[in-house]
Amino acid sequence: MTEEKRALARLAGILGAFLAAKLLNYQINVSIFVNFVIIVVVLYVLAKKRESKAKEDRK
Repeated sequence: MTEEKRALARLAGILGAFLAAKLLNYQINVSIFVNFVIIVVVLYVLAKKRESKAKEDRK
């Protein structure tokens, strides 16, 4: 599985969990959801930087 697919799967999982919690009337702030999305995006960017650095080191 590529990093893009893995990041999309994480985002879909977080979104699904957030929507399920809202449908079940759990008290969840939107800021918690935003924090999780930011964490996933940061991890994705770091993985892309690491991948591009590894490609440069191979050359």
